[in-house]
Amino acid sequence: MESGDTTMVDVSTTFVSTAKPSQNSASKSYEIFSCTVKKPAYAYAHLRMQSDDPGKQPSLDALQARSYCAIAMQQFLGATGAAVTIDVLKVDEAKGEFWVRLSGPDLGRFSAAVTSWPGAVQSGVTTGMRILAAGDWLGSLLGRSEQQSLWIS
Repeated sequence: MESGDTTMVDVSTTFVSTAKPSQNSASKSYEIFSCTVKKPAYAYAHLRMQSDDPGKQPSLDALQARSYCAIAMQQFLGATGAAVTIDVLKVDEAKGEFWVRLSGPDLGRFSAAVTSWPGAVQSGVTTGMRILAAGDWLGSLLGRSEQQSLWIS
């Protein structure tokens, strides 16, 4: 898109403009680079399965992680919560952790649903979920997830 002496190129969520003189002719400054980052369409959450009996860690796979999230959303928001699309991105069975992606506006509702969910009871053991990190940018969550291991021996 070309407008006067400014050229803007749309690259997904970034706008880049070429150098242009400022409005005041007495000033010799130029805008070299300009960047606008739009709000992303998706949000991400890093969760851990927890049990009230530390010796009995629940087995975890993508289907089970998805069903726990769906149950929490349905109990919190009813049919509206059940309609929220949740994608399981990664499951770490050894740690009992998993990553999910959902639409950006649903992150607040998802966080509230997961934290208020009392958990599931199987063979007398209650299993619940804990949110380790949540946000709009997956890259920033990846860095935060390992910060706790720095202070815990």
